[in-house]
Amino acid sequence: MRGGQRPIFYGYAIVAAAFVLTLASGPGQSFAFSVFQPEILKDTGLSATSFSLIYALGSGFSAFLIFILGRCLDRFGARASLVVIAILLFVASLGMALATGFLSLLLALALLRAIGQGCLPTTASVLTSQWFVTRRGFALSLGTMGVVTANAILPPIAHHLIGSIGWRATYLWIGGVLSIAILLLTWLVIRNRPEDLGLHPDGAAEALPELNEESAPRDRSKFGVWKTGRFWALVLPLCVPPFVATAAMFHQVSLFEAQGLSARDSAYAFSYLALAAACSTLTAGWLLDKIGVRNTTILMLLFLVGAAALLAAMNSPALALLYSLCLGSSLGLWAVTNSITWPHYYGRDGLGAVQGSATTILLIASAIAPLPIAYLHAAFHSHRAGIGVLLAVAVLAAGITAPRRRKKPA
Repeated sequence: MRGGQRPIFYGYAIVAAAFVLTLASGPGQSFAFSVFQPEILKDTGLSATSFSLIYALGSGFSAFLIFILGRCLDRFGARASLVVIAILLFVASLGMALATGFLSLLLALALLRAIGQGCLPTTASVLTSQWFVTRRGFALSLGTMGVVTANAILPPIAHHLIGSIGWRATYLWIGGVLSIAILLLTWLVIRNRPEDLGLHPDGAAEALPELNEESAPRDRSKFGVWKTGRFWALVLPLCVPPFVATAAMFHQVSLFEAQGLSARDSAYAFSYLALAAACSTLTAGWLLDKIGVRNTTILMLLFLVGAAALLAAMNSPALALLYSLCLGSSLGLWAVTNSITWPHYYGRDGLGAVQGSATTILLIASAIAPLPIAYLHAAFHSHRAGIGVLLAVAVLAAGITAPRRRKKPA
């Protein structure tokens, strides 16, 4: 140390690593599939409804892989788990490049969803939460920006590559580059816990107590948290944003075209969404510190209600812009709130199992999300009924989560 200055806490290198890990989750996220979907349908001859079913089954299967991952994170740590995840990401990308029909596409997509939607974000979140306690919200906000960045840059990059080398080679190229990046990052930067380097969370001089304002008792049996009412009260409101957003983004091109907007408007909407998500992600940590987890969750759901209402009324680029800003704001708040909820209520010990269990439920919600839109459109030849379902779900979640006034004593 020079001049009595403290060295920079190594945890911020972990935050940078978490940023890269969440960015690498892009190929398995809904915004990536929306770009590849038209070319996949054209090449394989599958219908939009069939692809929605593949997406649902694949995402549902991936949810169980995340359940296993959570326990692996607790037992083997993030470093060992990430080596396996990087290899599986390349295998999934190769599988997408070689898929020719329903079954092969289902298997490849299931693995890609498991890695992108579940394994990488969950590992990044658990890893960051091990290194930070008092500054956890701020650290998670920075790490989660990787998903926002992927949302902004991956669709145009994929669109350009698909036009140049085809969708199959694009999957293989992107998957290979990101797999190598994860392996290098794991070897050079990532360490499981601050205690592995003789440090404490937040760079403190001594161990800090966990800041669980409303800590929940946890049954440590195999399916312990699943049996508690507190777990379900926390996870169900967090299921709604990925459900609504996945359904809307998966069918975004057709939703926009049905309301008189162009594919160009749809492409720009992703950029506006990413901008709003970036702003809300950066402010989410501050909000969580100021108004708490519950109130931030309510704000997140109110933005979601606004997005669903605008989607129903959208008939101009201006309303499309407002829709994108509302949905992006909700997703930015959701990304950080979902990450901080589990260490906030359950602490660092055994966090992988708890967060893995929650991510399993979230993935199941995302898995079934595209189906209502697809089937209702097939039944009524209109998106109005499907959009109505999304709006109803968002309103119901906000109403249930909103705090009720306590009666004053007589």
